[in-house]
Amino acid sequence: MSLFIFVLYILFQIYSGLIFLDILFSWIPNIYNFRICRWIHTIAGWYMEPFHGIITISILDFTPILGIFLYEGIVEGAFLLLESIYA
Repeated sequence: MSLFIFVLYILFQIYSGLIFLDILFSWIPNIYNFRICRWIHTIAGWYMEPFHGIITISILDFTPILGIFLYEGIVEGAFLLLESIYA
């Protein structure tokens, strides 16, 4: 695998971590008073916002699970395809 593809893969994994942190932060009251948490929410929010409210049961929103699984599936599939092309 080329260095460019490897670096790109690492960047997408870091973004996945930011999405996961944003999901965890959403359970903590007043966490967005901190600048770093607002920054993470802003960065992860543009991907997660379209999924908001799709799967809700009462007050629980299970949409982040759908969003993270879809993100991981797309990223892994894309990089497996790139790896097979450039191998």
